[in-house]
Formats: sequence, structure tokens, C-alpha cells
Amino acid sequence: MRAAASGRDAALFTSEGALWRRQRKILAPLFTPRAPPAYAVDMVACAQRALERWSDGEALSLTRETTRLTLGIAGKALFDADGIGQALTVALPAGTSVAMERD
Repeated sequence: MRAAASGRDAALFTSEGALWRRQRKILAPLFTPRAPPAYAVDMVACAQRALERWSDGEALSLTRETTRLTLGIAGKALFDADGIGQALTVALPAGTSVAMERD
């Protein structure tokens, strides 16, 4: 996945300097050793949604599907976002384009 920032806004994935340090400090509690077990319910829910999208015998891109699953879990855990689109809207500045590479 590539993200290309356009414009002057900076969000979580594209910020630098003092803004990045401030954002990192705010998010640090999400990455303490006690935090990950709390994400288990969201991880399972995201995995179940992925399974519902897949059909028996269907050929899938493992890279695409695991990236989608990972972004869905991260979006829910970090931003309480439902789905990749909502997570990216929160995490990236306005005007940022995101392209998922095809295998």
C-alpha cells in the first residue's frame, strides 16, 4: 500500500517533527503490554467478517486479504473505525490518495 500526502495537513501516518511526537505520546498507551489482549474481540470480529467475504474454492490474493484484515484490525483498535475506509479517513490527511498494489 502507498500513501501520497497532498496538501499541508498532516495526520497520524504522515506527520513529522513536533506533531508526530505529540501524536505518538497520545497513542503510546495503546501499545503497552496490557493493551493488546483488549483487542482480541475486535481481532476476532474482523477475522469473521473476512471469512464471510470469502467463498469456498475462491482464489484470493493472500497479500491483499491479509493487508485488508490488518488495516481493519488496526483501524478498529486505534480509531474505533468500522472498516478500512473509515480508518484511513481518520489516520490520513484530507487529500491523501491510497492505492493498494495488485499482486
